[in-house]
This record gives sequence, C-alpha cells and structure tokens, in this order.
Amino acid sequence: MAADALQRLELTWSTIPDDIQKNLDQTYPKWYSETSKYCLSRPTANTVMETKLNFNNCMIKKSEDKIKELNGYKI
Repeated sequence: MAADALQRLELTWSTIPDDIQKNLDQTYPKWYSETSKYCLSRPTANTVMETKLNFNNCMIKKSEDKIKELNGYKI
C-alpha cells in the first residue's frame, strides 16, 4: 500500500543526519509534493479504481527508489 511505503520513506528520511539532509536540497514534504504531482500527471486508466491503483503503484515505486537513494547516505 502506498501509505506503508510513504511511512517507511519518512522513517528512512528521519535517520539521515541533518547536515546531509540540508545538502540534499530537498525535504520530505517537497519530495512528496513533487512526486504526487508527477504520479497524478500519469495517464488515467479506464476506470477510477484503475486510476487510483496506478497512482498508488507510482507512489510506491517512487518511495522505494527514494528509500534506496537515502540508504546510500546513511553513515
């Protein structure tokens, strides 16, 4: 579920030292906003349910990618 992936991402983000977070030039809220806009801009599906599923899958993929990126900054 997208909410679970986002929660894991938020927890991962919080484990990154503050000085590194500042150097990333991005905060969790900024990432979330940009990613939500990106996932919402994807083509719609045939039904509302499929469109919601596609949005959630997009958010999950983007969250997992960001978690992998952030884990590279852990000391």
